[in-house]
Amino acid sequence: MNGRNKMFGTGSSGLTCQVADRRRPRWRVPTIFQGASTAQRLNGSTAQRNSGFSLLEMIVATTVLSLAIVGLLGLIRASLANAARVREYDRAAMRARSTMTELLATDPLPVPARLSGQYDDKSGWEARTTPAEMPITPRIGGVMVARVNLTVWWNSEGRRKTAIFDGFRRIQIGREHERLLQ
Repeated sequence: MNGRNKMFGTGSSGLTCQVADRRRPRWRVPTIFQGASTAQRLNGSTAQRNSGFSLLEMIVATTVLSLAIVGLLGLIRASLANAARVREYDRAAMRARSTMTELLATDPLPVPARLSGQYDDKSGWEARTTPAEMPITPRIGGVMVARVNLTVWWNSEGRRKTAIFDGFRRIQIGREHERLLQ
């Protein structure tokens, strides 16, 4: 081979250059690229081009994934808010059970009466006792059923919330219930 007919190596494009004379090199396209478009020649073969994701596909996939995550975070937030609300009502129910047990165990239970108390600075209770059933001819020593209406309240998120509970107790009519006999 003389200096006039040198072959240069192939680059990333797969093209070879052969210098026939020093003035103008002549480029030859390998046979695998014949019939391919210019974009396919520059980007590689058709098989290589389809092996990855395009930028547009990645943007669309990222957007869809972001929307799904935002939706899930909204569901988690709502679920946590519901759990906190249920926890508040559960706490109120436990306090009401304790208070109702104390009121029903009070001897003698004042009927009719209004009673109240506080659990802490953010919660408390109010109770009202009334006769639920009286005998046809009430007398001292007779039996009546007293109703205890208990309202438990608490402050949450700047608002006062309440839960109402009822309990009944059979009590003996005594001198303290003389008002009911009239």
